[in-house]
Amino acid sequence: MLRANMSDDTADERSDENDEKRLWNRFDPDETSTGSLSAIPATESERRDSTTGDNGSLGPADEESSSRFDSLLKQASGRNSESGTDHPQSNRAETVDEVESVINSVGAFNQTDSPTQVLLASPESHLLTNDIFTRLLLDPEASDRNVLFLSTNEGDYLPIVEKLGQWTAGETALIDVGQQTNGTVPDHVSESVDVYKPLSSPSNLSKMGIITTHVVSRWSGQPTPTVAGLHSLNSFHSYTDTEPLFQFLYTLCSQFRNAGIMSVYHIDPVSLSNSKFDTFKPPFDLTVSVTPGGDVTID
Repeated sequence: MLRANMSDDTADERSDENDEKRLWNRFDPDETSTGSLSAIPATESERRDSTTGDNGSLGPADEESSSRFDSLLKQASGRNSESGTDHPQSNRAETVDEVESVINSVGAFNQTDSPTQVLLASPESHLLTNDIFTRLLLDPEASDRNVLFLSTNEGDYLPIVEKLGQWTAGETALIDVGQQTNGTVPDHVSESVDVYKPLSSPSNLSKMGIITTHVVSRWSGQPTPTVAGLHSLNSFHSYTDTEPLFQFLYTLCSQFRNAGIMSVYHIDPVSLSNSKFDTFKPPFDLTVSVTPGGDVTID
């Protein structure tokens, strides 16, 4: 039975709220002094990236925040460059072989390093995007696993949402970002999904982090591993500036890595400048890139 929780502030979430807020509330500087976790709708000015110029470089920002951003960026870049791990090289093949190659490469990396945090950079409408993303989360050949999916498509639902309800090798959770509810579970969500959490505003990174922490913590005592996926970072970036989104991703990847959770995040680089896209890459261990022509590279 679907254990949907339609309330933004449930009793079990409030029990750990203070600790979680200390980790996540810096991503919502406009929260009230009482620490309210209600969703904060983005204004038109908030949806523009005020920290970047036309060339995608960072512009004037608060000195302390900018310093922290630069520090995190250097830490993440250094961790990737000093890992000493040989990354899988590019290859060309038929679609099925491309998907299998990615799955095998990520799996090999995952066995020799800490749980892999994967950035899938590909056109959103490309067939390989859905195939690779779905296989990384719901691999029928993998052992039992709990699956957490964070959807930010705001009504444009992916096939993975349907497949999530068919997963029987572990528990499942769907955090539906940008979804307005009236107290009922939407029709597109299968009743077989174990946990359903709606979040109305993609700009509320703080609440997003708290809900994510709460969901994975309920699975932490299980021997079954957890994998997580987020689709898509472009939706977040439409509502959130580059700097806080980068810091959020850095924190989320670190939390998943420390908890032994592999995760995959989709981004469509076509809508971003090269410098912005490069800014988002450092928190991740692997970047799987798919060109419009279907060529795949892993680095």
